[in-house]
Amino acid sequence: MPKLGVVQDVETRWSSTYLMLERLQKIRNPLTKTLKVMLRRDLLLSESDWNTIRELIVVLQPFAHATV
Repeated sequence: MPKLGVVQDVETRWSSTYLMLERLQKIRNPLTKTLKVMLRRDLLLSESDWNTIRELIVVLQPFAHATV
């Protein structure tokens, strides 16, 4: 399996927000584990945050596909 990193949001490219959120969702488990090991629990996202990310992906996905 290829290694996946985070995707940075770029202010001038709205679709980068979609790509960033989509990638965060894909790497949720390893990201969470890494933050815990690094003792950076302050950066952990809540379940509510993850739900918001899922909802935003659903809303933004049709627009992202339409622009490709």
